Amino acid sequence: MHWSMYQRKRAAILPGEPFRLRVQTRPLEPAPVEVCGRELAVADCLELAAASAWLMVRLGGIGARARRCAGTMAGTVEPEGWPDGLPPLTSGARTTAELAVELSDGIRQLRRRTGWQAGPPTTPSEFDILHPDVCEIHLADRTFPNWWEAVDWIGQAFLAFRKAQVDDASGVAGLLARGRLAVRTVQRAVLGLPIVFFFKSMFQSMTDSGMDPREARRRASAGVSPRRGMARGSPLMFRVVRLAGPSPAYAVMMTLFRSQFLPDGAISIRPQQRGMRSVEAPAPADYRLVAAWFDYVRGEHAPLLPVSVSQ
Repeated sequence: MHWSMYQRKRAAILPGEPFRLRVQTRPLEPAPVEVCGRELAVADCLELAAASAWLMVRLGGIGARARRCAGTMAGTVEPEGWPDGLPPLTSGARTTAELAVELSDGIRQLRRRTGWQAGPPTTPSEFDILHPDVCEIHLADRTFPNWWEAVDWIGQAFLAFRKAQVDDASGVAGLLARGRLAVRTVQRAVLGLPIVFFFKSMFQSMTDSGMDPREARRRASAGVSPRRGMARGSPLMFRVVRLAGPSPAYAVMMTLFRSQFLPDGAISIRPQQRGMRSVEAPAPADYRLVAAWFDYVRGEHAPLLPVSVSQ
């Protein structure tokens, strides 16, 4: 359960709620399927579906806010009929170091079994690709006694890091105050869009001078979004993982996919003030800010243990 589910009164599966996922073939065998020159029988398709389930359960998540710790799943028992050549769906790791090794071994085993030997993309891909040239997975080398302390830790650290990007705030404030964006781009955009900026000091100054609070809030606010569309999911994903063992312990995983950020490479900064035009700017050209995030965690909070995604 994520705080935004409560805030927006959205339905959600409660933490710890068990469920079953059944994967099965149809009784009638379909015509052969060919993928990348490889003909797949029904048994192959079933095994590839199980491999996808392993990636979803061990590395990913589902549903709203899955990039920010919600939607995380864990296997509780080995599924009946689980293919022998695939890594276990359940985890036996009791420490973060053991978990890093277990996940690295699982990815390699998955590659060998499925014949998954994709090369690096020659240009930024529209899709996330699990390849060492464009993907990083790290585990924070510390544990927490429950999931909500793990979520709070990573959330507070990420909030502090975002607030430290003062150039972005100064640039957008310049647009609201003088009608001109004072920076070339908003670097924080690479952490996910949309972003809402609200300047309390600007709001307070206007209300102190007698302006209606609703109008003051509009004049003190601006949103940053893709030039086309409403949102762009963050390429930086957080998830909380429960470790094995008699005592509950939880770890935090961080994953970065360096896929194509925006197709047209442009963002729009939209003041909320009526009649004030939006301004277009180039999107951040790289993922240096995410690399700075990893350095920030290492320097201020915890060592990071890499999970290998190599072939």
